[in-house]
Amino acid sequence: MRTLPAWVRTYIGAEFEPQGRGPRYDCWGLCMAVLHEQFGKTLPGFEDAYSCRLGGDEVAKAITDGIPVVGALPVSYSAAQPGDIVLVRLIGRAMHTGVYVGSGALLHINKGINAVCEDLASPRLRNRIIGFYRVR
Repeated sequence: MRTLPAWVRTYIGAEFEPQGRGPRYDCWGLCMAVLHEQFGKTLPGFEDAYSCRLGGDEVAKAITDGIPVVGALPVSYSAAQPGDIVLVRLIGRAMHTGVYVGSGALLHINKGINAVCEDLASPRLRNRIIGFYRVR
């Protein structure tokens, strides 16, 4: 594994919870916590935009509609910086987010796994990255 910032260890192993906003998180809740605690950026929770009972299309719409709302601008992988939001495709939809931590790694959480830091080139992620977004 590449050398990662020390703050990443704070989140590794955090537990997943649907619509979790701390201390257990869903993927957006983890992004909210990391961007606020490590980068001083506040993101809206979007708790009313989706429910853990919704299907993938509704969750994908909440996420893709939410990215512009938070004022996030697309950046290229080559320009990505720690703290950028990474949009990831799951089951064919743009419905997962994580935080770029640098050195080609993504901090994310999903149902069935606790928070992990994973290489963007891993077989599980490499063909699923949709884009990188920087919150102003």
